Amino acid sequence: MGSVIKPIRHTKSSALRAALTSEKIRKRNERQQPPRNGLSANSSSRNKMQSQVRPETRQRSSANLEFYSNKIQSRPAPGYTIEEMLKWKGNYDMLERNHRYIQWLFPIPDGRGMNHLAQPLQAHEAEAIRNDDRLSRRVLKAYKMMLHFYGMELASELDGSVRRCAENWRHRYRHLNKSKHNYLRITRIIKALGELGLDRYQVPWVRFIIEEAIDHDELPALRGSIYYWIYAIKDPHEVDFIRDSVKRVLPEPF
Repeated sequence: MGSVIKPIRHTKSSALRAALTSEKIRKRNERQQPPRNGLSANSSSRNKMQSQVRPETRQRSSANLEFYSNKIQSRPAPGYTIEEMLKWKGNYDMLERNHRYIQWLFPIPDGRGMNHLAQPLQAHEAEAIRNDDRLSRRVLKAYKMMLHFYGMELASELDGSVRRCAENWRHRYRHLNKSKHNYLRITRIIKALGELGLDRYQVPWVRFIIEEAIDHDELPALRGSIYYWIYAIKDPHEVDFIRDSVKRVLPEPF
């Protein structure tokens, strides 16, 4: 399997590289044509998978915004403030065993996950976090913390490129290959990045995971979740391009 991001030395990489090139040309040509009936060929599948910020509820709730503003603790009790959670970097036991923090660090509109006291993300909250540099930096810091937990790190904040974390990747990859509940967390994180204004980080991370799971065979257990992560990307053109490239070597399961 070749890399979606860059040429790889393997024989299979040449095939995928060729597929990517032809696919990129085809997609570029398609973009110049108006979609039929206002819908792309893959809009139905994408709409099922991608999250959208839900409209305002009758009772305006701002728990996620207040949490990110460091005004309230997470629920249920005993809760933690955002600043307390962001100090958990390197605390693998806490990040692994606690199942009630991820919904607060990465709120999304379409579910509370394993924490029924977490609040689905509201439209006004997402907008406020996107437009506040201080809150956006907290989202980025949370993302970096989870990357480290998974044995990865940002290579660049500018382009969002991801690489292995030299200090822990072997240990954390071994853990990630057998810790399947983290695959749901990754889906949530990718969606939240898109909702909270950090969508530029979605594609580089998904592409890196594809490389590590398929091309380098370091994270083989993640292959079954790759399409869920592709469909969590906000940019529909990237979804089409990455999906159509990957399915040449990894069949889509749905």
